[in-house]
Amino acid sequence: MSIVKICHDIYGIGLFFRIETIDGTAEATSDYKPLKKTMVFEPKETLLSFDIEIIDDNTWEPDEVFFIRMTIEPEQQAVLGKHPVTQVTILNDDGIFSTFISNFTFILTIYFKN
Repeated sequence: MSIVKICHDIYGIGLFFRIETIDGTAEATSDYKPLKKTMVFEPKETLLSFDIEIIDDNTWEPDEVFFIRMTIEPEQQAVLGKHPVTQVTILNDDGIFSTFISNFTFILTIYFKN
């Protein structure tokens, strides 16, 4: 299981946004379970978590990547900062040199429109 966290520095208002996974060399449904959902930062909330399941098939493969993209709903009075997409690397965890990274942090800056 991979746990992703999103932080923001806005206080006092809510914010709706979308999270979705995008294939790279890792493919949805064979390497990880795809995710596409709308989430909300409630007023004064600064941290949200969501899970992306990594599929363990017990077959050696080279390290693979997929991406997580965050977008803000069009009606929101905010814009995303510099990096709305992050790369996730699935390390090969099969075979003699087993390695697995189970969590990381996705930090995103959000700016509010005037």
